[in-house]
Amino acid sequence: MKTTVFDLVGMESRLIDALFQVFEYSYRVPSLPAYAVLHHSIDFTCDLGLETSWERPRSTVSGDRVVLNSDATAAMSFLRSATLAITYTGIRDYSLLFTHVKNEALRNRLGQFAEEADKAFDEAAWMSFVLMAGAVIEGMLMARFGKKLGFYDLINQAGDEGILSPEEQAQAHQVRDARNLVHAGRFEKPFVDRKLAMDTYIVYDRLLKRRWDLDR
Repeated sequence: MKTTVFDLVGMESRLIDALFQVFEYSYRVPSLPAYAVLHHSIDFTCDLGLETSWERPRSTVSGDRVVLNSDATAAMSFLRSATLAITYTGIRDYSLLFTHVKNEALRNRLGQFAEEADKAFDEAAWMSFVLMAGAVIEGMLMARFGKKLGFYDLINQAGDEGILSPEEQAQAHQVRDARNLVHAGRFEKPFVDRKLAMDTYIVYDRLLKRRWDLDR
């Protein structure tokens, strides 16, 4: 089993009982259907010290939404942030990690890359992981900015628009450089090691979970 965490943004509400003012609250997590979820939990940060006094609402996972059932309408208005933690057995469909990619062929290919990246990472095949993670990163940026830009320019564009922090931008360029190690003529260059793979995973995972639909 594995665990992962999502930042929840864009809480939505729906009135389900007007007499008693009971609302159903939900968050959309576009890639959630990709995961075979066993357990989940939500952690809230609230204003006014409600963390210690407020009874947490029950929650369910339904498709790409986390649904909160609560009649604590006043308390919900003081929520500052929320995170979703899931325990899952694996990925049901890797292409569902990329629902923001409109081109079906590209979406499916990114799913194939991501599946290979997972297998390589689990087997500590660091070079293979960085190759596949780099392909996913390039594909996601290409879906965002278009096919006319090369990987180098895609990374810089993502940095200019704040999609990548300066540190993440530098890391993505390291990934781009590392992909060239597949050429035998570069045998004198350092090989991909655990540190580069681990650092790459941080950027890779962040981009997988990014709410690309909110950037438009």
